[in-house]
Order: sequence, then structure tokens, then C-alpha cells
Amino acid sequence: MKKTKKKKPISIIILERLADWAKIYTEPLSEDLEEQLYYALGPIGKILKPNRYRQEIKRLSERGLIKKGPKVGVVITAEGKNYLTKFSQTQITIPKQKKWDGSWRLITFDIPEEERKKRDSFRYLLKGLGLGQVQQSVWVYPYPCELEIAIVCELAGVKEYVSFFEGKYKGNDQELKKIFQL
Repeated sequence: MKKTKKKKPISIIILERLADWAKIYTEPLSEDLEEQLYYALGPIGKILKPNRYRQEIKRLSERGLIKKGPKVGVVITAEGKNYLTKFSQTQITIPKQKKWDGSWRLITFDIPEEERKKRDSFRYLLKGLGLGQVQQSVWVYPYPCELEIAIVCELAGVKEYVSFFEGKYKGNDQELKKIFQL
């Protein structure tokens, strides 16, 4: 198990740039402007290969977050704007305590395969909060986070599938302590 750093997905970065460009340009992006958007990604554009960028644009289109075509160029949809708004609201952080109370917070979930998108979204949000993944659907954190987890459950729409436990670890938790620098 390792603690993951908070990273903003490439799809969100592209959508944010499209939203920024929408403020400047009233018309949908032509193919020339779409290429300029790639270069406008800043540092991400330097490490993001053009074929990966096109792949992300295609995925965003397939998800209905943007419209792409010869007549419309590239335009962010209402669903795309909602997705961006939802993402910006998920920038939740768990306040780090000065002193650890010795209790571990364990989050488990069993989200059905039919709800895969929600499950993946929930995992992404847990990673963003800094929780450590013990198993596919078991996550741990050393500080109080019940409120933040409840908010994330609501955002992902998975409240009914998630359980939250708090308690002392009866085994050797040295690896967990090392991961969270306790």
C-alpha cells in the first residue's frame, strides 16, 4: 500500500482550458484552435503526447462532456460544465491534526459493477483526500475524516455502499505509520 499524491486528471485540465477559451471565443473551436488548445495546456502540454491529447478529447466526447465534429468544432456541453463544477466542489481537504490520536479510520465499500463509473469516481476522490489504499475497496486514514468522507459519498452517489469504521489496530501497523509519517 502506498499513499498517492493528489493529481488533477488530464480530462479536467482540458475541460478547464475549454471553459477558459469559451469566455474568449463565442464560436466553437475550429480544428486550428483545437491544436492551439493543446499548446495552451502549459506544462502538461509538454509531457502530454499529441496522440494522448486526441485520445482524451475523444473520451471527453464519448462521455458527452464536449461536442466535437466538423460543423461544431469543439465545444463544452452543459454536462461538461456540470462535471467541471462538481470537480471544483470536490477540492475537499482533511485537516491534519497536530497529534495523532492512535485511531485508524477505515473506509470500506462494495459498489456493484453496474455502478462502475461511480465506484471509479469514489476511488479517485479518496485518493485526492490522501487516504491510503489497503485493498481495492478498503482505504485507511489516521485522522478524523468522517464528515469529509460523507461529503465525498454524496458527491459520488455511493452513500448506501460505504461503511466507515474507527478504532485501534490490533496488529503491526508500522507500515501504515510509515506511509502517513506518524
